Parts: sequence; structure tokens; C-alpha cells
Amino acid sequence: MGRSAIFYLASFLSGLSNAAVNITVAHHADAAPYAANITQLPMSVYGDDAYPVWHRRLTPPETPRCRYTGYKPGAEVLKKGSIRREGARPLVTDILHLRDVPLKLRDGVIIYVDIFRPVEDGQYPTIMNWSPYGKEIGNQHLDDFEGRYNVPLSTVSDMQKWEAPDPDPWVASGYALVLPDSRGAFSSAGNFPHWGRQLAEDGYDAIEWIAEQTWSNGKVGMAGNSWLTVSQWFIAAEKPPHLTALAPWEGFTDTMRDQAMRGGIPQTGLNEDFIEIQSGNHFIDDTVHMALREPNDTLYWQDKAAHLTNIGIPAYVVASYENMLHTRGTLDAFNAISSTQKWLRIHNSHEWYNMYQNSSQAELHQFFDHYLKDVDNNWSKTPKVRISLLDPGRNEDIVNRVVDAWPPSGYAPTKLYLHANKTMSPEKSGKQSSVTYAAVNGSVVFRMPVHTESELVGPIKLRLWVEASGSNDMDIEAIVQKVDKNGNLLYRNLPQGGNSTTTATNYQRVSRRQIDPERSTDAEPFLLLQGEELLSEGEIVPIDIDVWPIGLRIHVGEILQVTVQPFVDSSTTQTFGVAEIPVARDSFTYMLNDTGVVIEKFGDPSLFMPHWVEKQAPAFESINAGTHIIHLGGEYDSHLLAPLKEVR
Repeated sequence: MGRSAIFYLASFLSGLSNAAVNITVAHHADAAPYAANITQLPMSVYGDDAYPVWHRRLTPPETPRCRYTGYKPGAEVLKKGSIRREGARPLVTDILHLRDVPLKLRDGVIIYVDIFRPVEDGQYPTIMNWSPYGKEIGNQHLDDFEGRYNVPLSTVSDMQKWEAPDPDPWVASGYALVLPDSRGAFSSAGNFPHWGRQLAEDGYDAIEWIAEQTWSNGKVGMAGNSWLTVSQWFIAAEKPPHLTALAPWEGFTDTMRDQAMRGGIPQTGLNEDFIEIQSGNHFIDDTVHMALREPNDTLYWQDKAAHLTNIGIPAYVVASYENMLHTRGTLDAFNAISSTQKWLRIHNSHEWYNMYQNSSQAELHQFFDHYLKDVDNNWSKTPKVRISLLDPGRNEDIVNRVVDAWPPSGYAPTKLYLHANKTMSPEKSGKQSSVTYAAVNGSVVFRMPVHTESELVGPIKLRLWVEASGSNDMDIEAIVQKVDKNGNLLYRNLPQGGNSTTTATNYQRVSRRQIDPERSTDAEPFLLLQGEELLSEGEIVPIDIDVWPIGLRIHVGEILQVTVQPFVDSSTTQTFGVAEIPVARDSFTYMLNDTGVVIEKFGDPSLFMPHWVEKQAPAFESINAGTHIIHLGGEYDSHLLAPLKEVR
């Protein structure tokens, strides 16, 4: 260890007592005062410094399933060959680990970060992984899933933050990694924001703080999946001077349209699960209550749509077709950001699996080495756009096909008209007709046999002329997929394990059908989400459903299928926190043959949550009732607009 590194470690330890003063801990032993504790609190959004936003209490960090290891400021050298836990990969290098370092934001709020960096003196490029999920084990972990999404524990050090790169190989390559508990998470102060201006400004402050540290070379990158990607869009749009490169690995850009109110329908199930598992001592910006109480596109929701055109720095963007949250936003962002140095790779698996593959990490290293270390390593010759084409039934996916753009040229938007006999064809029927299905548990399926080898790549639109019988509104789900010649579902074996029927889908509440003409295209309608237009009895209206993009191979004899059915909001029945993670009580890593190590487990197989946390959830009732009617033919041009190409 260099002399200045020793001095840094000593001086850090001497200041820990002062740092601890900044913590405000709310005790939750008596939960009664917090039951149904929903309140409006001012929040900073673009256009208003004190916008009234509904908040609720966060789940207390001491809840076992949150797996909070506690406030433990300190510094230690993690020795090469030591392990984080039994079965994990031993460290390949010595690492200086700084825990619970206080970072003051512009409004005086203190958040806490962990830092992993080389022990040797020097100035290093930094990768920041911004999220609220915990700096160590945290409330989400691959162990919570059977098979760990095919990421064996032996392939990682298990020091990584959830959905973030493994620090060990990066430190070995001469990088520092900064892992914050963002505002409101665990012991970090303040109320927990869902993206927007507050998060963007916090991230800006953190990046500029990093650049001021003696161990920083002044160049900061960001990386990670999901929340860690969404954060990148917002923080980069604030243009922090020392943010040098981005690696967004799947993440939406418009919270309202992609997550909280997709299709104009409040998505209470998944979002409720997400909010309940977040942990801290204060309040969380409650997107579920806001979706129900403030359903129009107000300043609150506009604040949660990233200002993508502000982003001009290099970006390595990774996407997939089957992510229930991120597909459209990631692909839209690639086109919308202003950077001329941007790359897109669409893979054929899941973000968690793909992130930890050796080939993925090698590309990520090459990208950051080029921009954060100024290494001339031919990264600039990497193809700008690579896509995958999925092939359920044959498991012959095409991966890393180089194309000219997203969506690639050569795929003609083809109108396939829906017919009363449940077929589709390029010919429109001159005869007016209709089909119906029950608004609860019903569906209707339209099919078109494919007679030439074909590919469907890009965004899809489904136009329907609809009528509600027995209700004044409709919540609809549209699904596009291929099936075999007998109509049986085709499955694809997934690289991360399991299988999938591989669908493109989206939802639509008919009363929220108005689109923004300035932001819509023929292939991609953009919902206005201002007001509602309820249906009167017998009224027939057109809706355009923006089915999310896909890349699909379709073989001769297979069938292209469209399913229209009632939307059902369902919980993910998430198991986050179920796994008990064993780690050393008194050190971050340890030598496997150290007999004095005391192992402590973090997690809760019972998935216990304080009763008052669940009581804060709002009630949601489906609007679907009666019968849904789809009108076809004649003046009703119900059709699928699909980007198709014959393959010779």
C-alpha cells in the first residue's frame, strides 16, 4: 500500500464519528402511527420547486428481507484471494474498500456511498452505479431466483450492487467504483424520489464530488441494468461536466408511458411490489397513488420523462425485446440522444444474464477503456447497430447481426387486415362485420399463415375499431407472436434458463386513446394522456395500440398471430429478500481457511413485511365489464401494421 493510501485510510477512520452525526434514524418498533400513512409532500420537479406529491413511508431497513447490513463506516483492504462468501470467486486483486462515506448534496442532504478502488496511489477513472438497492447485499439479489438467472455464483465475487458490474475485475483493471445508496435509501437522508429532477441533480452532484477526489482522474462513467440505466438517462441530461461516457443496459425513459401508466392504465401490481421492497427511514415518492390520483400528464409525470436530446456524450446502449419494462424506452433512447458516438446491441436473453457474460464485460471494458482511459483499442470500429432475431420453435436465434440503423431499413410496414373469420390478410374486406369476446376472461385470436421465409423487425401498431357493451370503458391487451401450423404456441429456450413464447405486447385504456399528433408516427402512436373520453352505449371508436418492438424469424408453415384480450393487472408475486445470504460479520471478505470468521445470514424466507407497509397499498378495481366488440371491414380498417420482409 502506498504512503498516501495509508494516510487516506487513517484519516478516513479518524473522521468516522463526525460522519455518523448526519444520520437520522426513524424507529419503527411501534408501527401504528404509520398505518396507511399517505401524505402529500413538496418535491422538486422541472418547472416547480415544491410540487405537491403523494408519498408513503418506506419499509424500515431493519426488516430482515431488506438485507441491510447496517451503517458501518470504515475502510479496509480486501486481500487478493479472499472471498465475499463461500462459493463466490476469490478476489483477483487487493482492493481498498471504503464504507458509508458521506456525500453532501446541494441541498445539504447526506447520502452514503461505498467505494472500491485500487490500493496503490494513483488517479483512476470511476464507474458510478446509481440506485437505491443497497451498497452491499441489498433488498434484491440473484439468489432470490432459482438458478440465479444462469449466473453461477462462482463467476462473480458477489461484491456487486444489484444490477451492477462486479467491482473486483474492474478494480484489477485500474478503475474505481462508487456505489451510492441514493437519496432516501437505507441510511441515506431525504425522501426517496422516483427519477426526475431530484435524482438528476443528486447524480450530478455525486459525479462532480467524485471528480474532486484525489484518487479520481476526472473521468466518470455510469453502468448497470434497469434502475441503474434509467438513472443514467436523467443524470446525463443534466450534463455534469465530468460525466464522460454511459453504458445504459436496458432502462425505460418515460415513467408514465413505459411503467406507471402504460397504455393509460395504472400499473398497480408490479409498481406496488417495487415500492414495498424499497427500504429507508423516510418517505418514498408514491407513483402508484399518483397514477390513481393524478392520471393526466402533469408536471409531475413530465418530470419523469428523461430529456434525452440533452445527452451528447458517448453511449454503449444494450437492449432486448422481451423486457416487460425496458424494451421500447431503451430503443427510443438510442435514437433520441444527441450523441454521434453511440452504439446499440440488442441481445437475445435477459439483462441480468447478459450483463455478467464474459463477452459482455469484455465489450464494456473496451468501451470504458477507450473513453475513460483514452486507450486506442479500436472501439470506434465496433458496428454501430447490432440486433438479434428470435426464433421460438427452432431455437435458431440470430445474434449480433449488423444493420444500418434501428429500426433497420428494408422492413416494409405492411397492413394486415383483421377479418370476421379470425384471419388476417393484406386485403381489406368490403363487408362490415364484428367479433366479440367477454370483457372478463375472454379473448379473440386472428391468424395469418406465412408462405415465405420472413422476418418481422421493428415497432408494430394495432389499429382497432372498438365498442363496449355493458360498460363505458375498456382495458385491452394486444399480443403479437408466431405459432405453429396447428395454432400451438412455440417456445424458445432462453440462455438464462427456462423458456418463452416470445411475444410483443402493449395495453390500451380506450378512454385514454387520444394521441399526440406532433410526437406520433404512422408506426408508433404516442399517447397524449390528458383527460378521458368515456364511451356511450353503441359508440364505435378507433384506437391505435403501440405494440412494443420485436425481432422475429417466421418460417414457411408458421402462423403470425394477434391476440386481443382484457388487460389484467397482476402482481409479480416477487420473491425479493427470500434468500438468506451468508457473509462475514466483522469483515467484508475473508480467507476461506480462516477458522475465526463468524458468518451471519441476511434475508428472510418468510418474506415478512410489517403489516402497515402493506396497508399503504391503494385498492385497484378493473373497469372491464360486459362485452368487448371489434368492428372490421367496410369503413372499419382494423389492422396490424407489421414491419415485414421476405427472406430469399
